[in-house]
Order: sequence, then C-alpha cells, then structure tokens
Amino acid sequence: LTESMCAQAREAATAENTTLFDKVHHGDIRALSQYVQPHSQHVILCVNALQFVGDLDGCFKEFAACLSENGVIALT
Repeated sequence: LTESMCAQAREAATAENTTLFDKVHHGDIRALSQYVQPHSQHVILCVNALQFVGDLDGCFKEFAACLSENGVIALT
C-alpha cells in the first residue's frame, strides 16, 4: 500500500465511531517487528502482498516473532 492508501484506511477506521483496525502502518512487511511488540498479535491479515516479497523466509520469521501463542496468519 502507498502511504496515501494507509491514510485513507486510518480515516475510514475511525469514521462514525467505528474501529476497523487497531493500527495501520506503512512499512516493510519484512520488518513487522518494528511496529508491534513480540508475540503480541492474535491475528495477522496479509492481503495481496506476499507475491511482491522476495524474501518469504524472512517474512514468515517476522510473522512468527509477532504472533502470540496460538496466533494465526490469514493470507490471500
């Protein structure tokens, strides 16, 4: 996503007193642990992104470092 797409998502997430997302970040998916605490995420939703990542091993290591025990990854 571009930064402007993230800004639009942030705006939509807080519109009309709704909470669609806890956080929206623009950054490198291979550096996810820079944005969240270790083992703190119950769900990681990754939509239409992995085909653009060359280092899948690094990406999945980041997911594992961020997921809580019994956490899940949803990929499309």
